[in-house]
Amino acid sequence: MHQAYQEIRRRILDNEYPPAHQVLEQDLTADLGMSRTPMREALVRLQNEHFIQLIPRHGMRVVPLSLEDLKDTYEVLTALELTAIERLVRASPDRRTLAPLERALDDMDAALRQRDRDAWVKADERFHRTLIDLSGNRRLAAVAYTLWDHGHRARMTTVRLRPTLGSSNKEHRDVVEAIKRGDWRGARALHTKHRARTSREIIELLEQCRLG
Repeated sequence: MHQAYQEIRRRILDNEYPPAHQVLEQDLTADLGMSRTPMREALVRLQNEHFIQLIPRHGMRVVPLSLEDLKDTYEVLTALELTAIERLVRASPDRRTLAPLERALDDMDAALRQRDRDAWVKADERFHRTLIDLSGNRRLAAVAYTLWDHGHRARMTTVRLRPTLGSSNKEHRDVVEAIKRGDWRGARALHTKHRARTSREIIELLEQCRLG
């Protein structure tokens, strides 16, 4: 069951199965070489996580992206990240602790130079996940990871349309510099502004795609 769950989930997150895509259950079992029982268990779990909808006699359908749900997701995720930033700064991290954030930023810069937007998405997500991990709050991280997975679908849908990836790199670096200075208020303010801009940009692009 776990193998089927992981593979179908990956296909959804990476947009191999885009929003509203539909697949018959027997096609999935044949494709993944699974028997019906573990496949059904995997699909039920994905439905419980709101990734798919099970349709009797018609297999599974990937749940379309909801703009309202996405706005709610970004609002909660921003609040969690701001808490993580404050916790991190108050812990007075040294350069070794912050090194993974710097490496993620370097990889984001390299991806832009190489015009590799898929690599940029991976480095960007690594930056945000590292920021969460460094908070030291495992419950906060668990909730944030789930929200990130749903937001990932929106990022993969819009990343090739976004004009301001370079701005994100600079904004991330500004946040890290504020963390280094021990300025948690400044870091929170910078991250709030960054999140507001990028969330608005992604949602507007999704609205344009829907209307186009």
